[in-house]
Amino acid sequence: MITALNISNNILKKSFNENIPITPMKLQKLIYILYKTYLKETNKSLFRESFQAWKNGPVLKTVYDEFKLYGANNIECYYSCSSVENCKIFTMVEEDKSEPFKNILNSVWNKYKNYSPKELSKLTNLKGGAWEKAKSKDGLLNDIDIIQEKDYI
Repeated sequence: MITALNISNNILKKSFNENIPITPMKLQKLIYILYKTYLKETNKSLFRESFQAWKNGPVLKTVYDEFKLYGANNIECYYSCSSVENCKIFTMVEEDKSEPFKNILNSVWNKYKNYSPKELSKLTNLKGGAWEKAKSKDGLLNDIDIIQEKDYI
């Protein structure tokens, strides 16, 4: 089963390999954009956890809880590891087992990896988008609203 935390590790691996820093906020936004893109292209949810409408945009509570100790600083290790150097085993999505996931992950990463957390937040918080709709409802973003959201530049 794919989880948001496993996907976090896929994104963090790219971040560490390319020396592109990622804060918890940037990670949240990249996961949301990946989820949205995957949902639109495959008509399938990438994982079961729902995004919550928080002040700065869509947030996954599990990802928040795991990486909140970094605050606004860059994440330094994978989910379930104490340091990148000492981490030999960590769980992530096996990209080669899903061509759509691999292609969408690479596309999203290559397009948005150099955006700042604030720039990504502006994208995920569009007027009339899923985040804004969720704020006026139960606080949870739903897939129908995510699909109907405008594509980003």
